[in-house]
Amino acid sequence: MKVKGTVIDEKGEPVIGVAIIEKSNKSNGTISDLNGDFSLQVSSTSSTLLFTYVGYKPKEYPVNKLPSKITMVEDLQNLEEVVVIGYGTQKKETVTGAVASVSGKELAKVPVANVSNALAGRLSGVTFIQRGGEPGYDQSSIKIRGMGTMNDSSPLIIVDGVERSSMEGIDMNEIESVNVLKDAAMTAVYGIRGANGVIILTTKVGTESKPTVNLSINTSIQTPTVMPKFLNSYDYAVLKNEGYLNDNPRGKPIFSVTDLQKFKDGSDPIFYPNAERYKSLVKDISFMEQINANVRGGTKLVRYFVSLGYLNQNGQYDVSELKSLHLGFDPNPNYQRYNLRSNFDIQMTKDFSASIKLGNQIGKEHFPGTSAYNVFFGLLQNPPMISPGVVNGKLITGYINDPLSGVGGRGISSASILGRSGYAENLTNTFNMNVALKYDLGNLITKGLSIRAMYAYDHYYKKRENRPKAIDTYSILRDPDTGENRFIQTGYEGAFGYSGGTDVNRAEYFETALEYNRTFNEVHKIGGLFLYNQRKVYDPSLTYSVPTGMQGVVGRATYSYANRYLGEVSLGYNGSENFPKNKRYGFFPAISIGWVLSEESFFPKNDYVNYIKFRGSYGETGNDKLGSNRFLYLLGAYEYGSGSYMFGTTGLDKQKYTSAWEGKLGNPDVTWERAIKCNYGIDLYLFKNKLSINVDYFTERRNDILINRQTIPAFTGITSLPAANIGRVKNHGYEIDFKWRDKIQNVEYWFGGNFSYARNKVLYKEEAMKEYPWMMQTGFPIGQQYAYKTEGLYNYKEDVYNRPFYSFYGNKVQQGDIKYIDINGDGIIDSKDVVPVGYSEYPEVNFGINMGLSWKNFDLSILLQGCGNSMVFQTGEIGFAFFNDWSMTLEEHKNRWTQERFDNGEKITMPRLSNMGNSSPNSESSDFWLHNARYLRLKNIEIGYTIPQSMLKKIYLKSLRVYANGNNLFTWTPLKNYDPETASGRGFIYPQMAVFNLGLNLTF
Repeated sequence: MKVKGTVIDEKGEPVIGVAIIEKSNKSNGTISDLNGDFSLQVSSTSSTLLFTYVGYKPKEYPVNKLPSKITMVEDLQNLEEVVVIGYGTQKKETVTGAVASVSGKELAKVPVANVSNALAGRLSGVTFIQRGGEPGYDQSSIKIRGMGTMNDSSPLIIVDGVERSSMEGIDMNEIESVNVLKDAAMTAVYGIRGANGVIILTTKVGTESKPTVNLSINTSIQTPTVMPKFLNSYDYAVLKNEGYLNDNPRGKPIFSVTDLQKFKDGSDPIFYPNAERYKSLVKDISFMEQINANVRGGTKLVRYFVSLGYLNQNGQYDVSELKSLHLGFDPNPNYQRYNLRSNFDIQMTKDFSASIKLGNQIGKEHFPGTSAYNVFFGLLQNPPMISPGVVNGKLITGYINDPLSGVGGRGISSASILGRSGYAENLTNTFNMNVALKYDLGNLITKGLSIRAMYAYDHYYKKRENRPKAIDTYSILRDPDTGENRFIQTGYEGAFGYSGGTDVNRAEYFETALEYNRTFNEVHKIGGLFLYNQRKVYDPSLTYSVPTGMQGVVGRATYSYANRYLGEVSLGYNGSENFPKNKRYGFFPAISIGWVLSEESFFPKNDYVNYIKFRGSYGETGNDKLGSNRFLYLLGAYEYGSGSYMFGTTGLDKQKYTSAWEGKLGNPDVTWERAIKCNYGIDLYLFKNKLSINVDYFTERRNDILINRQTIPAFTGITSLPAANIGRVKNHGYEIDFKWRDKIQNVEYWFGGNFSYARNKVLYKEEAMKEYPWMMQTGFPIGQQYAYKTEGLYNYKEDVYNRPFYSFYGNKVQQGDIKYIDINGDGIIDSKDVVPVGYSEYPEVNFGINMGLSWKNFDLSILLQGCGNSMVFQTGEIGFAFFNDWSMTLEEHKNRWTQERFDNGEKITMPRLSNMGNSSPNSESSDFWLHNARYLRLKNIEIGYTIPQSMLKKIYLKSLRVYANGNNLFTWTPLKNYDPETASGRGFIYPQMAVFNLGLNLTF
C-alpha cells in the first residue's frame, strides 16, 4: 500500500530532506521534498515508519496510525550529530577528544570578506586577531590554545579533507561546518603537522531532493571602528612652542603670535591650514557588496551543490579631491572576488560511489602604488600644517618664499601620497580539485569494511603589476604686491611605467584508506582506519627549486560499549624532505578514553542531570614549520665578500683572490618540534537537555623547538652556527562552553558562551647569562614585553633633585618627566632596570557571549566577543609628542604636565612636552607607554523577518527573508585612539572596519 504525509517542525514550517524508512525493510525509503511532503509504497499495514533528520529526535509511527502531519522535535542534546575529525567523521556521542564546531549557517550571518573574521568569538580555545582592515588583507591571525612554540604557531588548515594554504577566500555560503581539533587525540593522525591544532572546513554537498535555489544579496557600509584624534594646526603650534621652550627656556617660540592667529581664525587656509590630516586621508564610510546564488539537490544516483559568489569591497581612502586631477587611475583600494564551487556525489552502483569537488576563487586586488604602511607613515611623520593638497585643480607639493619654511614636510598631503604613487594590481586565481572513490566491501568480504582513495590538485596563480606614474605638481607663490596665489609647475605628467611578474605554485595530494565500522550485538561498536597519504608542493621560489614533500601513514582504532565506555587509539607516522634521511620520519601516538556515567544502570533517570561524559586524552604531535629555512642539515655554500687577498711572489705568481668564508654549518640532528599533550574534559546536559556544558583542562609540553644559539662568544670566530632543537615551552589552560535553549509559549530563545584561558612559559631558550634573572627570556611567556617600570611623573623639584642617575639623555630631567624605578637599587637607571612588564600582545583570555530568540517570523541573534591579558606599546607618532621633530601628535597631549595644570589639579595623562619627542628622557621604552588592550566588542548582531509562506506561493517563492546585521559595531576598551586588536607600533596601519549591512535571502 502507498502512504503519504507532510513533515513539519515545531513552528509548522516544512522540513526538507527528512529520511523516511520502513523499519522491516531498510532498503525501502524516501525523503521529504521542498514542501515537506513524502509518499512511500510499504509492504503491509502493520509496517512501522522511522523518521530521522540531523538535529531532530527520531520518530516512529505504525502505518495504520500515521498522522497526515508529522512534527519533528529538535534534539537539544543532539548526540547523533556528526563531527568531522581527521580523515573521517564521528558521532558526537563517541568523541573522546577536544573538538569545537560551528555551522556554516552561523558564519553566513557575518558580513565580512574572510572566514577567520567570521569565526571570532564562536569557538572556545581559538584566538582570532584582526590587525587591520585593508581590503584583501584583513584576515585574522589564528592560534589554537595560545602559543606553544617560539616559532610558527599557526594551525594546520584542512579544506574538504586536504591540507590547504588558506581558507580565507571561501564564500561563507559554501561552508557546511568548521571543526577545530585541539588535543593530541584529534591531531596525532597529522603527525609532524598537528602540534598547533587543526582547523577542518567542510563545504556543502548535495541532498537527495528537488533542486533548491538560494539567492542572497548583501549591501554594506564600512566605517572605521576607531579614528585616532590628532592635534589640529593651531593646537599643534601652541604645544610645539611649549615643548621648545621647555627644552630651551631662553629660546624664541617657533610659531609667532601672528602665525598662531592665522591658524586659529582660518584667514589663510593655503599657507596656514588648520586641519586634522588623518581625517583628510580616511573617510567616514565606504561600501561593500556580496552576492551568492547556489542550487542544491539530487537523486539517489547523483547529488549536487553548485554555488557562484561575488564580493566587491571598497577602500577607505578619501580620494575625492584627486578626481579633479584626472589621474587615469583610482588610488583607493578595491578588492573583488569571484567564487565558484561545484560538488557532486555519484552513486555508481550499490557499493561503489564517487565524489568530485571543484572550487575556484578569482581575485582582483587594486591598491595605490605604495603600501598601506607607507601611506600612513608618509602622513603621520608630518605635522598638520602641511599642504592643503589640491587647490583649484592643481596638486600643491611645495611653497615658494614660505613663511613657515622651518616646518618639516610642508609639501606633503594625503593627496600627494596617494596621487603620486601610481597604482598596483594583483590578479589571483586559486583552483582546488578533489576526486574521491569509495567501495563498500560489505558484500565481498565483511560488513562495515570499505576502501577509498582521493586525489587532490591545487593550483595558484598570481600576476603582479605596478604602474607608477608622474603627475603634474605645483609649488605655490604668494605675490607680495597683490597677495594673489600663483602656481609654479614643478613636476610634469608622464606615461605609466610598468614592473611586475607572476607567482605560480601547485600542490598534489593522494590518500588511500581502508576503513572498518561495525556494531555487534547492538552494543559493541568497533571502528578502524589505516591510511596512506602523500603531498608535494611545487614552487619555483623554493630553495634549490626542490618541491616540499610529505609522506606518511595513519592508524586509528575505536571501541564503544553500549555508548557507555569509549576508547580510541590513533597514530601518525610521517616525514618530510626537510630533515636528514635517517631522521626523516616520526611516530606520533595518542590514546583517549571516555565514560558516559549517565548510561550506567545505576544512574538515576531524572529531569536535572540527563547526560554526563568524562573524557581524557594523552598523546604526542609534531610541528615541522621552520619558516623559510630548509635543509638545515646541509652545509652552507661558501660565501664571497667584496674584499680580496694577495697570494704568491711579486713578479712571479702573485695573484688577487676574492675573500671567501665558509657558510653556515649544517646540523645533522635537526628535527621537528614534539608536543606532549594531555586533555581532561567533561560534557553535561542538564534540565531536560536545555543546558549543555563542556569543560576542558589541558597541558602541553613542547620540546625540540628550533632556535638559534646565543652562547658562543664572537671571539671564537664561529658566527654562523646552525639552529638547534634545544628550546622548550610549556603551555596550559582551560576552556568552558555552555548553552541554554528553551521555549516560552511561541518564543524560542537561547543564550550561551565560551571562555578560554591559555598561558605559556619558556622553559629553555639558549641565551647568555645576564646579571639579573629578570633580564632573561627563559622563565617568562613567549612575547613577554620588557621595559622600565614607572611610578608616575616628577611633580616636585625635590623629586627631581633626589632621584637616580639617568644613563640616557645626559641625565637631564625636569618636572613633568617620567619617574623610572631603580629595580636593582644601584642608583642608576640603565638597561639593568629593564624588566618584564604587563602581558604580551597576544591575549591569554578569550571569550564569546551569544544569545538570540525567534518569535513567529522574527529572529534575533547577538554575539559579544572579547579578550583579556593583552597589552600593546604605543610609541613614536602615536605615543610621543613631536616624534622626529615634526610628526603628528595626538590630542591626548593636551593633558600634558605643566606646573600650572598640576597646581590647578587638572587631569594629567602625559609627561611634559619636549621639542622632539624621541630626544627626551620620556621616550625610553617603559610601561608608561604600555596600554591595556582588553576589550568587549559587540561583534555581530542580526535581526531578520521571514515573509509568511502563504504570501509567497503566488510568486513561486519557497522562502523570503530580509535582515539587517553588522560586525564590529561597538567596542568597550581602555585603549584610546586605536582598535584594541592593533599591534604594538607607531600607528602605520589601515584601520579595522565596522560593518552595517542590509540583506535579502530568497529560496526558490
